[in-house]
This record gives sequence, structure tokens and C-alpha cells, in this order.
Amino acid sequence: MADMGGMKLISPTPGSTVTITIDASVPRMLAVWTAGEAETVVISGTPIDGQNLMCLITNDVGLGRVITFGTGFSPAGVATGIVSKRSMVTFVASGGTFYEACRTIGVLS
Repeated sequence: MADMGGMKLISPTPGSTVTITIDASVPRMLAVWTAGEAETVVISGTPIDGQNLMCLITNDVGLGRVITFGTGFSPAGVATGIVSKRSMVTFVASGGTFYEACRTIGVLS
């Protein structure tokens, strides 16, 4: 997708497993998608130390979607969305793994 001042915008395919392919040539990545079911997010590739990954997830009009951060994240965690709201979860890479830095659930429109 688009590169904006050192940030790469990507739109991973929603589904039961959402794969985010890491581009180690950019310091920041923004993954944007709409969750329509419970999903597990996994990383493909190896991030560089200090790389940021921001996940902007829109919850559809169904239930509060449970998003599990799996392979590539430590520790694996869960974010439960709020119907028709957005959530932002931000990660920072160290040693080839993403660690959660912060989250905002259901307050963005």
C-alpha cells in the first residue's frame, strides 16, 4: 500500500487468521482492517529492533470481536472490540518479536 514519511500503510485480509507481513525497510507500519469474526493475528517475517506496528481494527456491527495476537507477539494477548467502534493496539519490536506498547479500545470512531 502507501508509504508515508517512513510509515507503510497495509490492509491485511480479515478472517479467522490475519497475517501481517513485515517490511523491515520501514520503521513504522500501520495495519488497518475490519474484524467480522474472532481473529488471530500472526506475523510473517522478522521485524527490526525498534520497529513500530500499529493495528487499527474496526469492529463490525456484530458482537465485540475477540482479536488474539499470536505468533510474533510476546506475550500473546487478546483485545476485545466494541460493536461499531475502532481499536488501536501499538507494538514495538525487540529481538525479532513485537511487544505491546499501548492500546485504545472502542473510543475511536
